[in-house]
Amino acid sequence: MKPPKFKFRLEKVKKFRELIKKQAEQEVMLRTQDFQSAEETMQLIVEERNRNKVENDEILTAADYQLVGIYNDFLENLIEHQVEVVKKTEEDLAVAKEIFIEKAKEEKALVLLKDKKKEEFDEEEKVRVKKEISEIAILMDKRNLK
Repeated sequence: MKPPKFKFRLEKVKKFRELIKKQAEQEVMLRTQDFQSAEETMQLIVEERNRNKVENDEILTAADYQLVGIYNDFLENLIEHQVEVVKKTEEDLAVAKEIFIEKAKEEKALVLLKDKKKEEFDEEEKVRVKKEISEIAILMDKRNLK
C-alpha cells in the first residue's frame, strides 16, 4: 500500500498570496525609486539656487541683477513645488510599504498554516506506520505460535 502524500488544500490560495506579495514588493521598489528621484531633483534645484548667488564684489548691470532675481524667484517656486512632490512620493512610499507588510503577513500566515498542517500530517503518518508495524508484528507472532 502506497503511503498518502501531503496535500495542502489551500496551496492555490498560498500561491496567489505569494504573487500578490511580490507585486506589492515591486510597488515598494517603484515608489522607492520615485522618492529617491524626487529627492535627487530637489538636491539639484537647491544646488542650482546656491550657484546662482551674486557675490558682493561682483558688478552687475541693473538688467542682469533683475534677471538673477527673476531666476532666483523661479528656483524658489520650483523648490516649493519639489517639496510637495517629495512629500507626495514619501506618502506613496509609506502606503506601498504598509500594503506590502499586510500582504507579507497574509502570505506568512498561510505558510505557517501549511507547516502546521504538514506537521500534523507527519504525526498522523507516524501513528499509522506504527499501527501497521504492530499489526504485522502481531500477525508474525500468531504465525510463529502455530
